[in-house]
Amino acid sequence: MLGELADATSQRDAIHIAVLPVKAGEHLYPSAYVRVVVVDGVFTAFASRRDHANAIGVVDPFLDGEDGVEEGQHCFVCLKPYTITSLRHEWTHPKLEAMLNAKLPDNAHDAAVAYITEIADVVGISYEAIMEGARRHCESEEYFHRGDDESYNSVDTRQWKKFWSHFHTLTGLTPPKDAGSFFSCAC
Repeated sequence: MLGELADATSQRDAIHIAVLPVKAGEHLYPSAYVRVVVVDGVFTAFASRRDHANAIGVVDPFLDGEDGVEEGQHCFVCLKPYTITSLRHEWTHPKLEAMLNAKLPDNAHDAAVAYITEIADVVGISYEAIMEGARRHCESEEYFHRGDDESYNSVDTRQWKKFWSHFHTLTGLTPPKDAGSFFSCAC
């Protein structure tokens, strides 16, 4: 059905699509692939610009208007087909259940570690590696070279600003003025 091509023998049908109400963690557009994290006990969606395999679904493709969903507004995410584990018009999804059952950060340190870990996952490196790269950038404005891997481009300017705030919370180090991404390609 959805997520697969139709063929000449396909018939009309009606389907169920699992939807998840989320808070937009950044500006989102209809049909954009998103990943979902729990922020302050609320499912929060962020664009998954390059890594569609790890996206949980798409922003409601039927939203009207070209403006999309502003950060802080709520919308529905249509989950990828064949990913939910039960359906009674109240469904379960293993990744979402695990996030809800995870210990929520109860202080600034835990929140900072959780956020930086999320950014490290998007970039495709460990928490330790991203922290070391950020420390080096603070001390010498050295860039973290990733060869041909440009997954760091999936993190936007607002997310890098929040990253540096959390980094400062954890280390006390002050990033260079107007610090954003500290990654570079091999070009």
